[in-house]
Amino acid sequence: MKLWLLQANKMVGYDSYDAHVIAAETEFEARALAPCGDEGRIWNTEGASCEELLAEDLIPGVIISSFNAG
Repeated sequence: MKLWLLQANKMVGYDSYDAHVIAAETEFEARALAPCGDEGRIWNTEGASCEELLAEDLIPGVIISSFNAG
């Protein structure tokens, strides 16, 4: 299991996430698990970067999310 840091490439606005740390086997799975607010499904596109972080012995799921409430 790996940790993935997903970050929006630009601010979308209020009631939207700007980043997630997600446990998943692949980048594709991490992007698919990312929840979304008003920013829509940017996590599956070039609208968000995805970087592998180092971790071991994890189960799939969101580790932490950053949400901007308006």
